[in-house]
Amino acid sequence: MDTSGPNLLVMLVIGLLAAATLLAWLLSERRRKHTRALALYLRKHEPEFWSTLPWHARNLNIVGAIERYRRAHESVDPAFAELYAAKRRSARIELSLLLLAGSLVALLVVGLKNWGWHF
Repeated sequence: MDTSGPNLLVMLVIGLLAAATLLAWLLSERRRKHTRALALYLRKHEPEFWSTLPWHARNLNIVGAIERYRRAHESVDPAFAELYAAKRRSARIELSLLLLAGSLVALLVVGLKNWGWHF
């Protein structure tokens, strides 16, 4: 087996792609947990706001409901702000990892078509 040829590059790119995708999936789970925590926080600490939301906002578009609360209340309490910052941080890192995975797929396609890479 030739360890210095294009096969090594293909396997390296596929490994990096798998790692980036796995990390993005793990962060997606973390972001969902933060979103659930924010929804539970609003249900407990802001029941009048939560009860005035339409059914679809409370059950189908929870992220939209959270954003509606954040925009409507200028002075948000520190606990909500901390949960929201954690959700935003996870979402940003997840997006960057998905962009990295997409660029690795593009690199793999270009390498296979134009640079003579092969399996």
